[in-house]
Amino acid sequence: MTKEAVYIYSVTHIPTKRKYIGRTRHRELRERQHMTALMSNRHPNELMQNDYNHNGHEFQYEILETIRDGNLNDYHGREKFYMELFRTYDKRYGYNYKDGMTEDIRRQYKAS
Repeated sequence: MTKEAVYIYSVTHIPTKRKYIGRTRHRELRERQHMTALMSNRHPNELMQNDYNHNGHEFQYEILETIRDGNLNDYHGREKFYMELFRTYDKRYGYNYKDGMTEDIRRQYKAS
């Protein structure tokens, strides 16, 4: 159990309405990391980078849920809940697709 808050967040590309669902303990830092990577054309999620480059730079970062007490399974479960809710495993709706998920994205999930 931890008392440090964990945030489940979404990053939505406004023109396409595609979402990325993630989790982090450092919400402001994580938002900056996403935007810095996109602006420097180095985001590890190729579909998100392509949308940024070709379909507009408008992204909305939103905290979906704050978890103050829980264990790692709670965080994974809530993150998965939102991925399924918004169907972000499907490239038509989101950026959390499993097939083609790069090793960098897998590392980010483990580190966040």
